[in-house]
Amino acid sequence: MILAEILPAQPSPVALALWLALFSALTLVVIGRMISGIRRYGVQTRPDLLDATDVLVASAIMICFLMIIANRFGASNSAPVKLVVLEPWQLVSSMIGLLIFPCAVVLMMIARNVKPVDVFGLGKVRVGRACAVGAGIGVLALPLTLAVKTITVHLTDSHEGSQQLVKAFSTAVSGGAWQMFGLIALSAVVVAPLSEEVLFRGYFYPVLGRWFGRVSASFLAAVFFGAMHDTLTDIPGLAVLALCLTVAYERTGSLIVPLAGHACFNAVSLLLLWCQAKNILPL
Repeated sequence: MILAEILPAQPSPVALALWLALFSALTLVVIGRMISGIRRYGVQTRPDLLDATDVLVASAIMICFLMIIANRFGASNSAPVKLVVLEPWQLVSSMIGLLIFPCAVVLMMIARNVKPVDVFGLGKVRVGRACAVGAGIGVLALPLTLAVKTITVHLTDSHEGSQQLVKAFSTAVSGGAWQMFGLIALSAVVVAPLSEEVLFRGYFYPVLGRWFGRVSASFLAAVFFGAMHDTLTDIPGLAVLALCLTVAYERTGSLIVPLAGHACFNAVSLLLLWCQAKNILPL
């Protein structure tokens, strides 16, 4: 949910070209390894537990999300950028909204006698181990996603601002608004990973996989995941993060692993933003 706005100072043209070439090659290699991992470990998850009903439900939710994406980016391109100040009640209502769709999906499974524990593989890996593995993946994914974000910004020469929640967090830290600080941390580290992993990795990905194959489904779900965030330049980096989480899910068969990875990724991003706001690190 959070991709920290931490970009290096403008280097010389030659250094920039070399830097972009290096990280572009590294990114292609890593994505290639991800695809290989999805193909190799694609027997761990259970898309066979989902049927035509899930295809209809997932399609309906994705259409709703596509309408939100189209409206958000359409409005941002046609209207001047305005500084929006988030209020605590808006953040609380946003967190409730984030949980509506995943809760509906889980309740629908239970009503059809489909066990979410089996669909999401919650018993495949011990919770402690799953959290530890996921946390490691989240930390390792951060430099890669930041590199992709940097490449995207330089190649597009974009002057796009930060995500709204990123701005709100930096403002809360600088102004000592600890209530807002806590709510944003709760949203980014707990609510958003839970909601997004249930939907994107636990539901959309296996449903798409039944129709398009696992590799195509992983890319579709990854781009969709990136597009659900506020800024266009964040989409490639967040798509790479989504691919990392998908590989983790396929490798272990447990949704707890990508959930923990997502939470850790956001937590470290918030920590870096906090250091940036407090001028603790030269970011």
